[in-house]
Amino acid sequence: MSVGCMLLFLCLSGDGAMAPAADRHPPLILEYSERPPYVWTDDSGAVQGAAFATVRAALDKAGIEYRLAAVPANRQIVDIERSAPMVCGIARYKTSGREHLAKFSMPLMEERPYVVFSRKSAGLSGQVSLPDLLGDPSVRVVLGSQRSFGDALDSQLARSRATVLGINGTAVNAARMVLSGRGDVSLLTLDEVEFVKSALALPDGAFAISRIVGIERGENSYLMCSRSADDSLLHAIDAVLPVIAQRIGLYTVTSR
Repeated sequence: MSVGCMLLFLCLSGDGAMAPAADRHPPLILEYSERPPYVWTDDSGAVQGAAFATVRAALDKAGIEYRLAAVPANRQIVDIERSAPMVCGIARYKTSGREHLAKFSMPLMEERPYVVFSRKSAGLSGQVSLPDLLGDPSVRVVLGSQRSFGDALDSQLARSRATVLGINGTAVNAARMVLSGRGDVSLLTLDEVEFVKSALALPDGAFAISRIVGIERGENSYLMCSRSADDSLLHAIDAVLPVIAQRIGLYTVTSR
């Protein structure tokens, strides 16, 4: 089942009466930044996305009130680090550097793996060694600024000798830079590649994707909440997430 089918399933299916929250709390503040197809704002101003749909279904089923707030990814980390009460970020990775700063829900979803996105004319093979690619200072890598790609890729990027071009935009913006020749490659998940292809109406011959040696699985994404977030709320969310995941049947989340 594709990410798009998952969204349709969540919109059309119902759970009946919502389970009441154990205690009455102020609304949970859900901070999000644009990261389609996992969470983004459509032309009408409505929030969409696979990860958001899962969160929304879980909160509705648990009877937890929430309020959405569009907040840049780096500012979300600031809010969570200062332990702002009742604040969670949507579709964040649980990295070794974050585990002592925040509380995490059970996984929302397992994303498809990261790949190297490039122009067809770049001539990259179907599988690349990231250390070899990033070891070349002439290679221009377009990446989201201050974005984590998970521990495995973050550690390789930290040792990069390539020229990193940081942007504040989405996968669509990164792909446009690569396709226009303003960058050479980017790291996108296969879900993001699918979204980019649709959003930009790209024919298959316009771009290439290369599997990354050693990256067999995608990253799990989570609700990342401040340390002061009420444990009872996270327990209520965690109690319904497996039910929603099983009902959707889209992905397999692991304990990573």
